[in-house]
Amino acid sequence: MARVVDNVISVLEQTEKGGSLVYGVPIDDGFVVPVAAPEMTEIVGALMENAVRFARQGIAISGIAEGGTICVFIDDDGPGMEAGRIHDALARGGRQNEAVSGHGFGLALVKELVDATRGTMEFAEASIEGLRVALSWASEP
Repeated sequence: MARVVDNVISVLEQTEKGGSLVYGVPIDDGFVVPVAAPEMTEIVGALMENAVRFARQGIAISGIAEGGTICVFIDDDGPGMEAGRIHDALARGGRQNEAVSGHGFGLALVKELVDATRGTMEFAEASIEGLRVALSWASEP
C-alpha cells in the first residue's frame, strides 16, 4: 500500500496544485490491503486527485488494521462536503462543485471499484478539517 500511495503522490506532485501541497503519509511499508495493486492505484489515485482539487494546504493518507478490518483514510483540509451532496457526488456525472475542474465520474468509479473488491467507502469530516474518505475491507483469512 505504501508503494501505491508513494507512486500516486509522485504523479500528483508534477501538477501545479499537487506540487504545492504537503502530504502526510504515516503508512507502514508492511501495511497490506486485500486489493490488487492496479485496482488500489485506481482507487487511491482518483481519491487523491479529488483531494488535490479541494485541499488548501495538505492531504493525509493513513491506514489501520484492527479487529479483522483494514481501513484506509484520505483526509484533505478543503471545505469538506455537505451530507446532502454525497449522494449526488457518487452518481455518475455528479459534481461536488461546478467551479472546480472535472467531469464528475471519479467518485462514482471509485465507489464501483470499492464495491467490486468487497469494500466500503464512507465520507466524514476529516481530522484536519475538510473531507475524510474512509475505505474499509475485511482482512483476508
